[in-house]
Amino acid sequence: SLRKLQVLTSYDFTYLGQVERGEKPGSMELAEVCDRALGVDGLLVKTYRRVSAALTRPGSQEDEMRRRTAIKALAASPLAFVDQAGVVPELQVSRLERNAEVYRHLYHGSGKPADLLSLARDHLETAVDVMRQLPDGGLKRRVLRTRSEVATLAGRLTFFDLQRPADARGYFGLAHEAAIQVGDDLLAAAALGHLAFVPAAEHNTSAAISYLAGAADHAQRSGVPVVQSWIAAVESEVLGTANAAGTLRALDQAAARVSRPADAAP
Repeated sequence: SLRKLQVLTSYDFTYLGQVERGEKPGSMELAEVCDRALGVDGLLVKTYRRVSAALTRPGSQEDEMRRRTAIKALAASPLAFVDQAGVVPELQVSRLERNAEVYRHLYHGSGKPADLLSLARDHLETAVDVMRQLPDGGLKRRVLRTRSEVATLAGRLTFFDLQRPADARGYFGLAHEAAIQVGDDLLAAAALGHLAFVPAAEHNTSAAISYLAGAADHAQRSGVPVVQSWIAAVESEVLGTANAAGTLRALDQAAARVSRPADAAP
């Protein structure tokens, strides 16, 4: 939708709608930004250049009709590219990975969690469609990784930003499931570490600590001290003032682990 494209490009959706309808011509800068946001590998920029070069008589009624038709084609071209049959699976998977990276950057700067959550939900649905077409192997594992990353992001949005803990529990569970399928301990630790916040908010400390124990096991196997430190820091927050001694112990563990060299590359 135009509102989702607004989140991805930082262009006002009203202006984007005017370009889509042929009421405004757009610009090369807009084509470049939309190209990056939609991950269409230079298609929009090439189309814009071709259309601009073809418009040699802007005053005539015929050229005005051509201009409007060309702009509408430019607006529709990302959909045609994404939805066309027979897209190489590698390109589909790469697009999912690029989109997941875009969402991570947007999380800290978009200021519109509901719109970003809508993008994340669409991503998760697309990931399922792509996986149905793929045999077991490297490409499917890559899709599962993006599924885990984006599901964790969706969980953060629903829990911390939108205060919908029941939805967050489902997203974090999905993130953990995908991480286990692909055997990624870092993603599994992140999913369980975030999931611990949900029962903690319900004052169910024992359930939260149970999730954190699982997260700590994954973090230990990952060999990445900063993740191990983060899990200990989350434990200190979960314990809070109810268990001052445990909180201080967890903070000491967080400080000790973050200063250790990594046992394995992240």
